[in-house]
Amino acid sequence: SSDLSSTSYNFLVIPYTWDGINSTTYNYLTSGAPTVTLATPAATYTWVGNNGSWGTAANWSPNRTTTATSDVLIFNGGSTVTVSGVPTQTIGKLEISGSSTKITLQATSSATLTIGNSSSTDLTVAAGCELNLSGSNSITIVTSTGATGSISGTMKFMNAPHSLVPADPYAVTFNSGSIFYAGDPFSVGFSGNAFGSSSGTTYNGVVFLNGSTFTQYEGSNPFAISQPNSRVQFEAGSNFIFSTASSPSLNGRTFGNLEINSTSTTLSNLTGSAPLTINGNLSITAAGAAVNLNLTGGIAIAGNITVANGLTLGFNPSSASTLTLNGTSQQSINGAGTLIFGSTTTLLLNNSQGMLLNRDISLLGPLTLTSGTLDIGSNTLTISGSINLTSGSIDAD
Repeated sequence: SSDLSSTSYNFLVIPYTWDGINSTTYNYLTSGAPTVTLATPAATYTWVGNNGSWGTAANWSPNRTTTATSDVLIFNGGSTVTVSGVPTQTIGKLEISGSSTKITLQATSSATLTIGNSSSTDLTVAAGCELNLSGSNSITIVTSTGATGSISGTMKFMNAPHSLVPADPYAVTFNSGSIFYAGDPFSVGFSGNAFGSSSGTTYNGVVFLNGSTFTQYEGSNPFAISQPNSRVQFEAGSNFIFSTASSPSLNGRTFGNLEINSTSTTLSNLTGSAPLTINGNLSITAAGAAVNLNLTGGIAIAGNITVANGLTLGFNPSSASTLTLNGTSQQSINGAGTLIFGSTTTLLLNNSQGMLLNRDISLLGPLTLTSGTLDIGSNTLTISGSINLTSGSIDAD
């Protein structure tokens, strides 16, 4: 009969002991023979259906008539497919591959899809492919202990509080070119924290690497838990695009590039006592009101500052605070929008490669030059506060 997948079989290995002369040594029952356990490989099922139910056996090849926790499920047809009826289930691996495979999962009731620890990466979305969760019933994708995920394509959560929850730190990475959408501007209803709630102790389970993008249209902040801890890590060079009509979580948070592109009117007094770190650019590209970063714990920016025409960015905390420009390549201040440095803000340049002004600015508070040249060019720099020169300089045309 055929062996069953993912099933262990025991074999008793009997050595052949004939001495070449005596028939009595034709002994196949030698005592002390070792026992060997062999496990059949995990079954692999590939989706061959169009839009259809997860539980329909014929939508898979071979027919998935029985399920096992080690099953490898592959979507690689290169088409756009909605898979309904996703159940609560444990599998070994989920792979979205092919040139442009776009899969949307939906459930008839709240479901948890647990992805186990296979011998390779357990959750994969290839470049050019999509794995989306939609529908009114929440789906939680859990990568179990020891499991890993690698996202090079796109993921989008819509319509319900879906989530991706790794059991281990740094288990799931969004690679360069990948995009995650929390919500959709044309399909409302996503809520909650995309990478796990405030309960639990797994920190930084999801990591956005250089060149990846997180765009927030809806839902709560992805950090989920109180700083300095977080469910997610944004590395230098990653992009966080804030496009929801609420307020971003900035207090004690670290970003790569941060872009505020929001119609929110609640951005006029963003406060906090812990440092805000931006290991890249700060860009204001849309806002329903002035954006005022009034954190008293200080702000460090390693990239450029850009304010689009007609918008306002202000730094005016209630008590003394420092805005530090500390990149490793030349930084710049750009854009035709309004830029306000209040009297309680010290602008500190600590970058050996310096900073270039591509516009006029006025400083109501102090200017401190620790390292690097502040290149004004042909623009105007107005300083109402003191100038503290440690090891930097100011240069003008």
